[in-house]
Amino acid sequence: MAVAGDSDNDRQMFETPFNGIIPCNALDELKTLTRQPWHYHSPQPFALGVLDGLRHFGVIE
Repeated sequence: MAVAGDSDNDRQMFETPFNGIIPCNALDELKTLTRQPWHYHSPQPFALGVLDGLRHFGVIE
């Protein structure tokens, strides 16, 4: 399972043990809170970042 988000209202999802996907357009406040090794910071924005993260975690090809 993975969670994805880009704003502060997504914060609680990233406080779980699930893999997290943070697109490059995410707010800086969220990026600094999600520096755990099980979180992936995608170089892609928006939905492209989520798809990139799903590939990174092996959920999709």
